Amino acid sequence: MFSVKLKELRKEKGITQQELAKILGVERSTISKYEGKDNVMPSHEVLFAIAAYFGVSADYLLDLPKPAALPFQNELPEGFSTFEVSDDSMEPKFSVGDIAIVKKDADINTNDYVLVTINETPTIKKIKTDKDCLMLIPTNPKYDVLFYNNMITDTSEVKILGKVVELRSKF
Repeated sequence: MFSVKLKELRKEKGITQQELAKILGVERSTISKYEGKDNVMPSHEVLFAIAAYFGVSADYLLDLPKPAALPFQNELPEGFSTFEVSDDSMEPKFSVGDIAIVKKDADINTNDYVLVTINETPTIKKIKTDKDCLMLIPTNPKYDVLFYNNMITDTSEVKILGKVVELRSKF
């Protein structure tokens, strides 16, 4: 609870309500209300100032749970790899510098995004198949759709390395 955390932090720091009020630019009675039983909450600006002063997060002050870890945040499980996008053929969906998480032995279906090599050059494309044809489709209209015989072998110029299952974009 905010009121309890604020009071604990203030006492740990060894300062009075008056001293904290002066630091934050508010009245002492305001600090008293924040620490009181009425659950008076500060403005966002004051909340972030309190967090900064005590070296904690606003989430901590508000007693919010930590967000769940994202899948693949630190280590990739076996069977997954990363690929850094290095061309603009998939703009705007995939941008240069984005990181794709690729599942190597995934079932590939029409309209999936896949990591492929074309003449040993890796790239991401959207895949479509029909009876006799494999299409590798860029989302950037500057690039042409690539058509191949549906029989991909180890000696083909096209190799499907895996299915893109996650994208990490840079801002």
